[in-house]
Amino acid sequence: MKEKSRETVLKFNEVVREEIPERKLNVFFEVLQEINRMIEKNNIYEKALQ
Repeated sequence: MKEKSRETVLKFNEVVREEIPERKLNVFFEVLQEINRMIEKNNIYEKALQ
């Protein structure tokens, strides 16, 4: 089961990379990193509850 899950994720990633230009994926991951930093600092929750 674990191996099948891994294969599925790898295939999914491959299809995404084929369909979305690398430049756009890089921007997406930059934004995602920033959101994760905000979550780690709890900034996002504090600002959302104001």
